[in-house]
Amino acid sequence: MNNKNIHNQIGVTLIELVISMVILSIMIVAMFEAMASISKSNADPMLRAQSLSIAQSYLEEIQSKAFLDPTTNSWCGVSMPTDSSRSSRARFDDICDYQSLPDTVVRNLNNTAIASLANYQVTVSITADASVDLEGLLGTANDSALITVNVTSADNQSVQLNVYRANND
Repeated sequence: MNNKNIHNQIGVTLIELVISMVILSIMIVAMFEAMASISKSNADPMLRAQSLSIAQSYLEEIQSKAFLDPTTNSWCGVSMPTDSSRSSRARFDDICDYQSLPDTVVRNLNNTAIASLANYQVTVSITADASVDLEGLLGTANDSALITVNVTSADNQSVQLNVYRANND
């Protein structure tokens, strides 16, 4: 065997080294882009779960109130809270008081904005629903209401929960 041929086969040429470095760089960049994409999409389920929790909290609060106004024993519109009494949801005594809350910021019962939930917006709608028959148990359209709570997160994902409430007062 010729010593010259053995010497030529030992080591890596400069061209082979450059090509392998380019291929390795492309693989590393692709891996980092994939990791960035995965970590970005991991926040979406958390935002959705937080939106769902906020909506459920509002629904539980609304459903804990009386169906009719306790003062007048009537349906919405008769004694809607004035702007001054809407400063605290703790004063709300029936489900109609939640119709079109004065703002769309997540707040506690004392109307204090919750700083950690500043990127979420909440809207509430209360409507009489005559289409719900419930097997003839209800007498009039004002004996059932559709409560809709819509929560929008910072990335504009929206969660909407709808609940029917019957007049069992």
